[in-house]
Amino acid sequence: MQSVPQAPAAAPDNAELDKLKEQLNLLDIRAGACRTGIENLRRAQASSGLGLRADIAASAQRVDYYLNETESALQRKDVAAGKKNLDSAEREVSKLESFLGR
Repeated sequence: MQSVPQAPAAAPDNAELDKLKEQLNLLDIRAGACRTGIENLRRAQASSGLGLRADIAASAQRVDYYLNETESALQRKDVAAGKKNLDSAEREVSKLESFLGR
């Protein structure tokens, strides 16, 4: 069997990468505000013997994961993966903001 040569992937447009980096930075700021709010809530609930809702804790972990994956995709210059992970992080941040009343 002969292997079929794969066409090289198109070089990412620097403007697309720059736009994705800017979006990542802005979303990371929003995520940081959510982290602070969730940590404050966690401390307040712990002092009352309560814990943070599991779905909210999981959502906060997913935000960190998706933001890290976006950063990795940017380092690889993989715009498509970066956009996919950034969109996923955006959904999670929006969920957390809604929970926190923002």
